[in-house]
Amino acid sequence: MPTFLGVRIATESDEPAIYNLLMLMHREAGTFSFSDRKVRAHMAQGTRHEGGIVGVVDGMNGVEATVGLAITQAWYSEDWHLNELWNFVHPAYRKNGHAAKMVEFSKWCSDNMTIPLVIGAVMNKRTEAKIRLLKRLVPVMGGLFLYNNAPIDATVAARN
Repeated sequence: MPTFLGVRIATESDEPAIYNLLMLMHREAGTFSFSDRKVRAHMAQGTRHEGGIVGVVDGMNGVEATVGLAITQAWYSEDWHLNELWNFVHPAYRKNGHAAKMVEFSKWCSDNMTIPLVIGAVMNKRTEAKIRLLKRLVPVMGGLFLYNNAPIDATVAARN
């Protein structure tokens, strides 16, 4: 299995560990509600190599970090690019440089696929830390802003 800087490409057998990290990520910094169906679908897309790539960093106690990339197109273009869906390090392993390794892994995937990589910092905690990391590793292009991030009542959302 190919690896780059200690990040390996995940397989279906990694899905339970990745899912647990994604649930933790959402509890820690989720912006919108959690959809089990969508999370599992995006995770499987990457672990089964069907339009995505998931990378993981293994440690003594299992998977310590994960990054998810989707192969997609902008709404206005036929050009393909890699879109980072997540880059999450378990809190116990954040001093190990895993987040930077996963950004470099994502760039490596982009280089090998010869398509651009789009990475963002969409979160409600530790945003500045991730932006500082990304500014060191990837050129800045634009910005992202969020207005009216009030909790959504599921019953109202279901009616609309």
